[in-house]
Amino acid sequence: MASPEYNLALFLLWTSSFYYTYAQGHCNDTLGLESGEIEDLALSASSSYDDHSTGPHNARLNQDKLGGAWCPKNTIQKGIKEWIQIDLQRPHIITGIVTQGRYGKGSGQEYLKFFMVEYKRPGIHAEWRLYTDKNSHQVFNGSRDTITPVYQSFNPPISASRIRVVPFSEHPRVVCLRLELHGCSDSSGLIAYSSPVPDLLGTANVSSDQVYWEEQSDGLLTDEAYGLQDIHLNSILTYEDGWMSWKRKGHSKPVELIFKFDTPQKFSKVNIYTANLLHLDIQVFKKAVVWFSVGGEYYIQEPVTYIYMADTILK
Repeated sequence: MASPEYNLALFLLWTSSFYYTYAQGHCNDTLGLESGEIEDLALSASSSYDDHSTGPHNARLNQDKLGGAWCPKNTIQKGIKEWIQIDLQRPHIITGIVTQGRYGKGSGQEYLKFFMVEYKRPGIHAEWRLYTDKNSHQVFNGSRDTITPVYQSFNPPISASRIRVVPFSEHPRVVCLRLELHGCSDSSGLIAYSSPVPDLLGTANVSSDQVYWEEQSDGLLTDEAYGLQDIHLNSILTYEDGWMSWKRKGHSKPVELIFKFDTPQKFSKVNIYTANLLHLDIQVFKKAVVWFSVGGEYYIQEPVTYIYMADTILK
């Protein structure tokens, strides 16, 4: 008798102090441009109209010294790329940015109306990556005048140690910029994870057969939100709600999730959240096996095994 086919809907949560901080909405600190904690040497740019008065060291939110902002040498237009770079020195989770124009003690007229963001995490990203949010947007709104700060959140957040803000304009435009980054230091040690492509019940577009955490636009496992808690209120479990699902039949290939960390970690607990909705042909997994490795090539001989009693009654 053939084994029945069933769906496994899963939301995975790694218990860590970093996750708790982010999930509770605490990862939105200012990262040090306005305060000066980020030093001038950590700021660089593709060019400046004047290195002294409008160099990148003047791109600090609410500061009005010298020229009053960073201003690139070239007029921004299609085909012209300028950028200002912030080196955070170590991995951070960047959840938002505040942009502000050049006030210049009342004489400024320039501000950044639209921008893009590039990010890099040395040791993981060989090249700069263009950020895309969950709605496939790559161009974001900036300021509408020379003095009002405008906050733009990033969803999903950006995991990086270097950030570039790239002014954007379809038509010739002189821009100047002051800014601040929001987020928190990333102490999780998590470098990347991968999974089989889910048989999604949502609308997310998945184009590769291995999805990694640092691929911000393609990431599937969500570190920033719990899956929908009361799943009985919803007839479909979607990626947008924090869930993934795979179809498995009998003894077919298991769902393998691989997590990579920058240094050896000590684990005390892993929480795995699954749905059990029999009316939707969704069941809990039968067994979970957790293997550990230092280096990723050889794994310990005895994994941790958890066997779940089949539940074909409760929903």
